[in-house]
Amino acid sequence: MKRKGIIILVLCTLASVLSAQEHAAALWTSLSVKKQFEKGASLQVYGEYRCKDNYTSTDLFFLRFTAGYKFCPYLSGALSYDFFGSQQGKSVRDGISINPWMKNSHRMLVDLTGAYKYKDWSFTLRERYVMAYAMPATVAGADSLGMYTDYDFAPGLSHVFRSCPTVSYHIPDTRFSPYVSVEFYN
Repeated sequence: MKRKGIIILVLCTLASVLSAQEHAAALWTSLSVKKQFEKGASLQVYGEYRCKDNYTSTDLFFLRFTAGYKFCPYLSGALSYDFFGSQQGKSVRDGISINPWMKNSHRMLVDLTGAYKYKDWSFTLRERYVMAYAMPATVAGADSLGMYTDYDFAPGLSHVFRSCPTVSYHIPDTRFSPYVSVEFYN
């Protein structure tokens, strides 16, 4: 037990020294309230906020309402609604340089999750379908001559399919369960 715990602690510590970007101190926080009912049903409210660029700008935020159901010990499903906002960086469209802006969307999510547990190890695979409606927006920008102008983003509908396998290990005699997860989307 001691040896496994030390190995897991070292791996978790090493992950904290890896970085994907420079000068990118960020904060990621969430709050969740969940109510379990008999026969496997649940309701959940979940909020998340992420900031980036050394805590100076919002990266994304969302508020999610979820109804879930556990069909059997190995399979569960959920239907969720999000109000979602994400930071869009500077870009050029139709010859107009557009300033950073928040893209707000309404999203519907349908999840199916398979789970398998072997001793202290857990394996899950979540398959998620996301349908998002991006709200129209008018964003300040400048044309090629440097004159101030607005750019109108039309509303848009998008569909994304996401797969998320996760492997976790519950360290015996503790409350800790480190995990490794990756999400693929199309």
